[in-house]
Amino acid sequence: MKERHKRKEVYSFIIVSHTDNQSRQLLLSAAMLRFVVCLLVLCGLGLGLMIYWLSASAYREYELKAKVDEGQQRVAALEEENARLSSDYDAINAEYTQLKASLEAEKEEEEAKAIETTLPRLYPSDGVGELKTTFSEQKPYLTIGMHKGDNVVATGDGVVRLIDYDEGYVHSIEIEHINGYISRYLCNKEVEIKVSEGDEVKARDALFTITRDFTELDYQIILNNEALNPFQVMKLEE
Repeated sequence: MKERHKRKEVYSFIIVSHTDNQSRQLLLSAAMLRFVVCLLVLCGLGLGLMIYWLSASAYREYELKAKVDEGQQRVAALEEENARLSSDYDAINAEYTQLKASLEAEKEEEEAKAIETTLPRLYPSDGVGELKTTFSEQKPYLTIGMHKGDNVVATGDGVVRLIDYDEGYVHSIEIEHINGYISRYLCNKEVEIKVSEGDEVKARDALFTITRDFTELDYQIILNNEALNPFQVMKLEE
């Protein structure tokens, strides 16, 4: 059998150099040319994949950086909000502390006033009321010189339990206070009485008005049937 002659396809490439103007002929078979083409295609694909991967990586890095920046901005905003809230809290806390202290001070003041007015702690005259004698065992009361127009006033809140004429006095008034305290007001001359038995009186309410100069008021405080130094109840003496 005669073997058929196989014609081998060969491709010729002429390469011209720009430097020395010499040309060179490159002969490539079809198989080699296909190999070269495939290699170039593969290289192109590889380069394309590398570019895509680098682009995707750069995009992911960009997105990550954007998220990090956004997170930092949110953290900064939260820190600013926290600082503002902390400042507001400090201001509110300071205001609350000040208000609480003010209310406590007002409460203490009201309690002090309540104690001051419920016990017979005031001076019994709204005028000059010159003190003539102080408390002693022989004279268990204060003697106060009064002037015309002065008022003898209640030294604490209470109830008028007695208006009478006492031995040696023209007028006598007794007021019952809390905790068993009794205040007694005795005048040696005629006065204008302003209250009646059973009346509830407040501290500084007028009990009677002095109508003559040189009227003397004997002021006495009784507790458990025992006379007390009025100045001790007033806290002017210990």
